Amino acid sequence: MFSERLKTSRKSIGKTQRDLAAYLGISERGYQNYELGKREPSLEVLKQLADYFGVTTDYLLGRTDEANGNISPLRISKELYLLSSRLFLLRTDEGLTTKEMAAKLDISEDLYCKLEGLNEDRKGPQQALL
Repeated sequence: MFSERLKTSRKSIGKTQRDLAAYLGISERGYQNYELGKREPSLEVLKQLADYFGVTTDYLLGRTDEANGNISPLRISKELYLLSSRLFLLRTDEGLTTKEMAAKLDISEDLYCKLEGLNEDRKGPQQALL
């Protein structure tokens, strides 16, 4: 049951096995063994997976069908960090200013800078996004 729930949860958010392995700090093969049912994670890894997917450990273990759709603050924080990093890389790869990127996204420059995690002088990361 665990391996099935793990695979379904991963696919439901569009992540690869490599993404999850990197998040957990393990090899891709190590993660694949979880999905194949060849290995079981430690309790700490199980908690990390539940937090990442925004579900309970009971759901992952098959003890309940209630996934608990609450998204954990940890997952939100990590996803926002990844979003801001990707926006920065996209903008700099294209050689765009924050103003040009905001225009392409049809949002204000201030909002774009918050999404990218820039502080008010547009030079460095903020402590918190939005």
